[in-house]
Amino acid sequence: MQVMGQAIFNRWFLQFEHFKKDNKFKYNEDLNLKIPENWEVKKIAEICKIFLGGTPSTKNREYWNGEINWLNSGEVANFPIIDSEKTINEKGLKNSNTKLLKKGTVVISITGNIRVSYLAIDSCINQSIVGIEENELLKIGYLYPFLKNKIEFLIRSSTGNCQKHINKNFIENLKIVLPPKNVLDIFNNLTQNIYAKISQISLMTKKLIKFKNKLLPLLINQQII
Repeated sequence: MQVMGQAIFNRWFLQFEHFKKDNKFKYNEDLNLKIPENWEVKKIAEICKIFLGGTPSTKNREYWNGEINWLNSGEVANFPIIDSEKTINEKGLKNSNTKLLKKGTVVISITGNIRVSYLAIDSCINQSIVGIEENELLKIGYLYPFLKNKIEFLIRSSTGNCQKHINKNFIENLKIVLPPKNVLDIFNNLTQNIYAKISQISLMTKKLIKFKNKLLPLLINQQII
């Protein structure tokens, strides 16, 4: 389904399959792409809220092992993100620069391995992750494949010898093609269910694995017949 979502995005907003017949096209230097004349190009930060995370003090045990998910950048390798290795509590959230992001937020690891994923759960993030919050205009179905297509560009643009890095400002300034709202409404309706299904299946799989791991020792010890 991930491949399907990416393919639909590419057909709509890279190849413009549905718009060639009824639109005149113009070349856009920022995108190095011909786009329909009546479409806009904006910085992603002009459309979406963008957040950089943080880490509660690891010296203060009162901040940790709570009920709030907290992600490190390595966990962005998971697609979608359905849990976290570590958790914090309200004290940790209030006394640090971390941000609690809603499920549906697209996340990018900006240090080391630069990757993109999205949250199927509410979660905080550390300072090596940037979150791009979906809204009524741009949802996961647009934001995730757009940023997935940008990964090679982000890697080439990263700096640092030992550990590659890009910053929040660089993400904020990424240019994005913005179709008319009626086009986005149709596209969002088409793709929203794809990512909802991905989240649903991933969370259900997690529950089944947890149940299996709990049940298996009981079966082995013949505690369940």
